[in-house]
Amino acid sequence: MIRNIVGLLLDINDSKKSICDIEDIFKLKDRTSLGRCASPVGLYLSKIEY
Repeated sequence: MIRNIVGLLLDINDSKKSICDIEDIFKLKDRTSLGRCASPVGLYLSKIEY
């Protein structure tokens, strides 16, 4: 899921999507509406808090 969210943020950075689209996309509850999936290279889990 995090790779999908990062992909959405990259699309916003590249002006392919608007920051205003985030709320609408999350309301859909459909991963395919997020857009591209970010590469796993460089993404890592650093901490878990409960």
